Amino acid sequence: MAKGLWMVMLSLVLPVMAQAAPPSPVAPAPSSEVSAERVMQHYAAQQDEVSPQRKISLRSKHEVLFWMGAALLLFLLLSAFFGVGTGVLGKDWFIPHMICAGITVTLGIAHAVTAFVWFYPY
Repeated sequence: MAKGLWMVMLSLVLPVMAQAAPPSPVAPAPSSEVSAERVMQHYAAQQDEVSPQRKISLRSKHEVLFWMGAALLLFLLLSAFFGVGTGVLGKDWFIPHMICAGITVTLGIAHAVTAFVWFYPY
C-alpha cells in the first residue's frame, strides 16, 4: 500500500517539476575584470593595515619573554633540586621532579616558539 502511495505522489509532483522554467543562460558581465580589480585592491589595502594582534609594542614583547624566561629558570632550578634530592639524598621527590621537568620543557618550547615568531625577521 505504501508503495502505491509513493507512486501517486511522484506522479503528481513530476509534471509540476517538468513545467518549471529552465534557468536563463547567464551572460558574462562586461565589468568582471573591473570588479576583480576592485576586489584585489581591497585585499591589498587590508594587507597594509596592521592587525590588532601585531600592534603589541616591542617593550611588551620583551616583558612577556622575560617573564616566561624567569618562570622557565625557576622550574629548571626546581626540577634540578627535586632530581638531586631524589638521586643523591634518597628523598621521595620523583613525582614533583617529573612535574617540574614537564613544565620546564613546555615553557622552553613555548618560549622558543614565541621568540621565533616575534623576532625571526629581526
